Amino acid sequence: MKVNKLFILVLLFTFLQQDIFAQNLTGNWQGIFNTDMDFRGSRRSFFLNMTLIQQGKKIEGNFSNAPLDFPSLPQVAYTISGKLKKKEIIPNNLILNRIIKNNLRQGVAEVFWQFDDIRYYKNDTIEVLYGKWLPNGSRTPRSDGAGGTFWVRKMPTTDTVLKISESENSFATYLQRKNNSTIDSFTCNTTTINIELYDNGTIDGDSVSVYLNDNIVLQNKLLTAIPTKIQLQLEKNKTYTLSLFAENLGKIPPNTALLKIDAGEFKKEIFLSSTYQKNATIILKIKE
Repeated sequence: MKVNKLFILVLLFTFLQQDIFAQNLTGNWQGIFNTDMDFRGSRRSFFLNMTLIQQGKKIEGNFSNAPLDFPSLPQVAYTISGKLKKKEIIPNNLILNRIIKNNLRQGVAEVFWQFDDIRYYKNDTIEVLYGKWLPNGSRTPRSDGAGGTFWVRKMPTTDTVLKISESENSFATYLQRKNNSTIDSFTCNTTTINIELYDNGTIDGDSVSVYLNDNIVLQNKLLTAIPTKIQLQLEKNKTYTLSLFAENLGKIPPNTALLKIDAGEFKKEIFLSSTYQKNATIILKIKE
């Protein structure tokens, strides 16, 4: 019996559409709401609780902010909504509808306008939405620092309250700066890579974390004139992304480091600079 090719194409398209919308954002999400994206003052962080309901391409929900030490006591709450555009699996933004609760002083709650440049990350253990938030119709933070970043992790039940660890918050912040500044790309012919990190120039209190393909290999290490050593055991015929994440900017911004790579016959010194907006990233290609 002949099978109509058009029928097969329609059936395949239907399954593909089902697969796209299988990534449903419906659920409870919890994480961190950061203010002062331009870092003119002290960065302030709040507990963020978000509930989303997705029906096809339409998404509605609400979110609230609370002190980190008292996540069950929200200070302000909003309703938000968004819509998936063609070929999107997550909305680019979620826009304010109205304020439904405000225990803050007059005018503070009205600063929020929308979540913007929303991105999605998932591995075997975590599902994360992250991006930035914008104030009062602006595409950038205001001169007074209003605006910031956010991240939320999908929770298994609505009754769970996330206890946010320092490493989890650091990883989510790393995602927000991920791959924003690729310095260079190198090819090595050995699987053993030895790395040394120094503070570059004046020793001013720079601290960094180092990620290899999104996995942390060095966490919150103060850089000095004495080398911090890392040995990486990699696999042949693979490509790796090594990212330097600024935990602070030291006394003299930006965060700067000297990185020395020793990979058999391949040796290289690289000067890296990272900020609160971007990681310093290099690509390592391992060949036979």
